[in-house]
Amino acid sequence: MPPIAFGSFFRQHARNLAMGVALCLCTMFQAQAQFNVFKPNVEDDAPWQEGALVFPSQPAEADLVPFEVSASPHRFAVDARSINLNPQDGVTRFALIITTSGGAVNLTYEGVRCVTREHRTLGYGKKDQTWAALKTTWRRVGESGLQRHYAELIRLHVCGENGETLSAREIIANLRRVR
Repeated sequence: MPPIAFGSFFRQHARNLAMGVALCLCTMFQAQAQFNVFKPNVEDDAPWQEGALVFPSQPAEADLVPFEVSASPHRFAVDARSINLNPQDGVTRFALIITTSGGAVNLTYEGVRCVTREHRTLGYGKKDQTWAALKTTWRRVGESGLQRHYAELIRLHVCGENGETLSAREIIANLRRVR
């Protein structure tokens, strides 16, 4: 049997190849339109700007909503009263309490951008019941190690499946839901 020449093979299958490329492009553009895959800030081309930082009051024990983080010896809770969704910048902010297995308690004020799956620690609670602001940057959240609790908060509790920002009521319901 003689070898097939590349040119004749290409001519015979050019239509199928063109249809495959067209199907891939259509799928890609539909995903972009439906989920804003390529451009999270669709309404305008202005650069994203974070809103002003306003710290909540210190959490009360009655307002803490505990949640579990897989493979962690620590205890985690979110202050339900502190959950703040800013529609101007799309950031969900909340107080996070982490009690280590050794008994140390850490109180931080966190920000999450669901559309980009980024997180930033905005400040920490001090013993005198005040907050201290931190100069940190937005960072993508990893799924393992020290960021596991951020990843689980974003994936399971704070953000929707397609990166949409949830309401405070939805976040609290997600935190209370046993997984």
